[in-house]
Amino acid sequence: MSALQKIKTTAHRVLRKVGLESKPSRADAPAQTLLAEFEAIPGETIRMRTCFPSMAQGTHDEFLYEALKKRNLPLAGATVWDVGAHFGYHTLRFAALSGTSGRVIAFEPNPHNLQMLRENLDLNPHLSGRIQIVDCAVADSDGTQTLRCSDDDSISDIGFLQKSGQPANRVRQASYDRLRDVSVYTRSLDSLVHQGIAKPQIIKIDVEGAEALVLEGATEVLQWRKASLLIEIHNISCMFSCLQTLATFGYRNELLDDGPRSPSRGFIMCRP
Repeated sequence: MSALQKIKTTAHRVLRKVGLESKPSRADAPAQTLLAEFEAIPGETIRMRTCFPSMAQGTHDEFLYEALKKRNLPLAGATVWDVGAHFGYHTLRFAALSGTSGRVIAFEPNPHNLQMLRENLDLNPHLSGRIQIVDCAVADSDGTQTLRCSDDDSISDIGFLQKSGQPANRVRQASYDRLRDVSVYTRSLDSLVHQGIAKPQIIKIDVEGAEALVLEGATEVLQWRKASLLIEIHNISCMFSCLQTLATFGYRNELLDDGPRSPSRGFIMCRP
C-alpha cells in the first residue's frame, strides 16, 4: 500500500468517526464499471475492472492486510484460499503479496462474477499464473444448491446460497428482490483437499451468510490447525455457529476493527 493510499484510508476513517463523512453506499458507486489501477506493494501494480470505489482506490478491506501484518502472519510464499472471490480484488492482492512462490485458490459460484474475475486475471498476466479459479460455491457438502445472485455489477457482491438464507441488515430489501435463482455446484473444503488441492496457510471467507456452512464442510482442514482464517460474519446466528465450530478445534478468535459497520456484520480473525 503506497503512502498516498495510507493517507487516504486514514483520512476517510477519521472523517467517519467524527461524522463528517458517511461510509460509501451502493448509491455512491459509479453507474458503470471502470478500469482501475493501484499499487498492491511497491513496484507491483494491479489493474482491474470494478464499480466499487474502494477497490478502484486499492483501499478495500485494508484492515485485513493490516491485521495480518500486525500479527506477524506472513503472506510471502503462502497458499491462500479466497472463498468468495467476487471480481478478484483480494485474489489479486494476495497473489501480489504471496510472491512468485505463493499460490492463491479463488472460489466463486456467480457466473457473472466468474467472468469478471477471469477478465481481471487477464489484465494481470504477471499475477495470474499464481492463481487457480474453482468455479463453485463452498458449502457443507458436495452437490448442487440454489444461489440467489445478479448480473448487475453494483449488487454483484450480495448473492447468497438459499440454504443459508438472506443475510440480515446487509442492504436494502429492494436490492435483494432483484436477485435471481441459479443452480450452482457446491464443494466442501475437505472434499477439495482429498482431491489434491493445496492446503492453505490463510483462508479468507466472505460468502454472505454461508460462513457456517463453509466451516461445517472443513472439519479436517480445521483439525489440521495450520491455517489462519479471516471470516466476514453476516449475522448473529452465523457468529454463534462459527464460534462453536472454531472452539471445537481450539481456535483463538478476535473481532477486527474495520470501522463503522452494520450491527449484524463484521470480520473475525481465527488463529490455531
